[in-house]
Amino acid sequence: TEMVCTKTLYNYIDAQLLEIRNLDLVEKANRRTNHHWSNKHRRLAGKSIEERPKRVDKRKEFGHFEIDTVVGKRSGHESVLLTFTERKTRYDIVRLIEGKDADSV
Repeated sequence: TEMVCTKTLYNYIDAQLLEIRNLDLVEKANRRTNHHWSNKHRRLAGKSIEERPKRVDKRKEFGHFEIDTVVGKRSGHESVLLTFTERKTRYDIVRLIEGKDADSV
């Protein structure tokens, strides 16, 4: 008889090649799986702060802003603040927005 590994058996069950289902497996149904997040599409979000020009890091000229969202929870309601910070003067503009989605920003 041929022996298969456990991973192969689980693959067969997931592909419905066997008459047993994942619901029938008590151990597997209660097990939490680790999610592996891919960094492959991170570049689509824009340039990293580390990639900005050196003259911006020196804070010698006015007009370079950083933008960020701050999400808070208060009594079950989510409130989102949009912050703009000018790098040279550290001048802040803070606005309350409806959500953290692109349309709200």
